[in-house]
Amino acid sequence: MQKILIVEDDPIQLEMLYETVHSRYPAWEIKKGSSLEAAQAFLQESVTANEYFTLFLLDIQLSKEPGDRNGFQLAQSIREISVYYKTPILFLTSVSEELSRALTQFHCYNFITKPYQKETVLEQLRQMLLTGYLQDVLDIADTQRIHHRLQPQDIRYIESRSHTIFIYTVYGCIQTREYSLSAMAEQLGTSFIRCHRRYLINPEHITGFDRSTRYLLADKDTIPVSQSGIALLKDYI
Repeated sequence: MQKILIVEDDPIQLEMLYETVHSRYPAWEIKKGSSLEAAQAFLQESVTANEYFTLFLLDIQLSKEPGDRNGFQLAQSIREISVYYKTPILFLTSVSEELSRALTQFHCYNFITKPYQKETVLEQLRQMLLTGYLQDVLDIADTQRIHHRLQPQDIRYIESRSHTIFIYTVYGCIQTREYSLSAMAEQLGTSFIRCHRRYLINPEHITGFDRSTRYLLADKDTIPVSQSGIALLKDYI
């Protein structure tokens, strides 16, 4: 799951950015700040809690003062934290003469020039996901409140049972009550298939299919498949 910090001093634009990202990616965690101080507080909290942001959307000019470039100061603070040295920064700016500095000094991913449309923001996020700048890492808190950071390719399948989600990985099983199966499907996207009302399967871990019983094999485990699931899995079984 992605965790994003949006920093924009204009409250209308800040809310618009939040709603734009949240409406397309409702499972993502989004924090929003309207000042350099608020953003730096979020940074410190993330480091203290070991719950790191995966993307920063930063306005370059964080006040109405002429010549204000607090967004650059914030970017410098971000890069000085070792864990954020390569975390992508997407700048929002109406100051075209500063773009070269944004791209080189702070190694930002890209910039969006104001005024912009919602579609422009979403397209940038889509490209970041496609090119791997936003890594698909799930931060899952299990039933003991222990956090696990999972790569989707390490998840074999997911089962919903007794109001609990069981995530079967190549390393073992994690139990969580933080998500529904539908929420997990939304986070994982099209790389996982809803083969049954209680199961999500990673097709890369399918090792066989028994058509007489309609059970998939995922390594040594058997997973039921619904009629609609068979249609979705036609390229893998």
